[in-house]
Amino acid sequence: MSTTNPSPNFGERHKGEAKLAVATLLERLAHGWRATAADVARDFVQRWGTSLKSEVSVKECGDSFLRYSSDLGAIRFAGMHDCACLLVTGSRESAGEVVGDFWRKVNTPGRAVIVIALSREAEEAAKSALPPGRATLLDRDAVATLLESSDPLPVIKEAIRRQVSLRRLIPFDTEHPVEHHMFCGRTKFLNRLLEEENVSYAIAGPGRIGKTSLMKRYLNLVLQRKDSSRASKFYIDLMRCADRTADGLARFLAMQIESSRKVSRLTCDRLEPFLLYWKEHFARPVDLLLDETDDFVGLETFRYLGSAARKGLCRVVLGGRGNLLNTVLGKDSPLHHRIELLRLEPLTDTEAGMLLLRPFEDLGYPIIDRQRVLDHVARLTGKLPHLVQHYGRRLAEILADGASDVVNDPLVIRVRDEYDTAKIFADPIFEVKNPKTRLVALSLLGTGGRLLNLPQIQGVVHNHGLVLPLDELWEIVNELVVQNVLAWNNERFQIANESLAYYSHTQGFFSAAMREARTCLQKATAAD
Repeated sequence: MSTTNPSPNFGERHKGEAKLAVATLLERLAHGWRATAADVARDFVQRWGTSLKSEVSVKECGDSFLRYSSDLGAIRFAGMHDCACLLVTGSRESAGEVVGDFWRKVNTPGRAVIVIALSREAEEAAKSALPPGRATLLDRDAVATLLESSDPLPVIKEAIRRQVSLRRLIPFDTEHPVEHHMFCGRTKFLNRLLEEENVSYAIAGPGRIGKTSLMKRYLNLVLQRKDSSRASKFYIDLMRCADRTADGLARFLAMQIESSRKVSRLTCDRLEPFLLYWKEHFARPVDLLLDETDDFVGLETFRYLGSAARKGLCRVVLGGRGNLLNTVLGKDSPLHHRIELLRLEPLTDTEAGMLLLRPFEDLGYPIIDRQRVLDHVARLTGKLPHLVQHYGRRLAEILADGASDVVNDPLVIRVRDEYDTAKIFADPIFEVKNPKTRLVALSLLGTGGRLLNLPQIQGVVHNHGLVLPLDELWEIVNELVVQNVLAWNNERFQIANESLAYYSHTQGFFSAAMREARTCLQKATAAD
């Protein structure tokens, strides 16, 4: 099997060469090409990218085959942002070898795969080599229709839906950071990260609200814009740091930038000279995006990082939950007044609608009474993206099981009343261990979706017999935001979602939980 590396100007047409008709192009391709004379295959890749408005990257070019990746993120199916594509022709034996090798290389969970077979023999070989329901096979007629269409996206969507099992296409993901086409909204936060390059930030909030997704989306945008500053930006997951001492963390951070024996002995008091060296190397401050910081923010390392940020040696963006929030807000913190707090707010109606409904449109399912469905899910989830994704995934799984062929409000109600959904949404109340904090949380459940400032919250809890000064209440409501009981919205607070109040009453635990919280608080007060 002969292969060559593609040239940097792969896909560019030679000057003066006339553009072939699609039928003529495919006819020439069907007869095959040599790896060293693959202009006709390059023409195809160029037309594919132009027609589908897709960025393409050639991975391998050989005799009568060409392997490339295509960003089809405009289609809301899983894995479409890095779709593995193979253009192949030739005999059944040679094509079978090529398709088999291609499948072994790209067969990874969640990745979309398309094989374009331009001879009958290659088509038969691909059918034998590809497992059913896992990849899309386009024959010569199908790809001609695609390239000649004025609106090719519906054409390729229909081909994918017909050949790939629905469960493999579901793009909703509640377990991993959201990237690429399923990342919706957060525009103002991204703009701040992109444009306010001298400002350090803490992104503090409940788990799965999108802190990691925001950091990675920021890095992807820098890369997409071909910004040379990408080399000076480092995403570092602190969960991978085994040595949780101040010096151990300093060494771990430094090793992500420079892996050397000298750096492996670095101590935290040498962080500033180290970052100064790399600032001079990059001709700009080092961007440190540090995720999962809660177990580390109390270490002396952060005092040196705060000092380095103040001197312009680095910019830090920290992701974490309650410990990070308390550290940033604490008056004695080394990060106080040196780092700005970003509170991730709920999505807008438009953003939540795009996240929830666009995939079902691409999957080909009718949405009955669209606004009613969206409004109901928005209330139940508080438009928090990870909760919207939960509803989207469960709705898609029900459709995949064949229990419905439309998305409608009764289907939303079915998901709402499932045990797993109730547990996911009600758990935040039970995860609040402090009886006073839990009593505040339960007191606020009756406020519905109203936006409340701190004095208004003070009045609500006072009506339930709890008198709290504003400074103590401020700490409590911030903890409830991190616990996903409250949400920060336009400088005020509200119950994170309507589901909390719904389940507290329908599951019958509200009154019992209030009594239990009051009893625990009385015992704690008596003990003090």
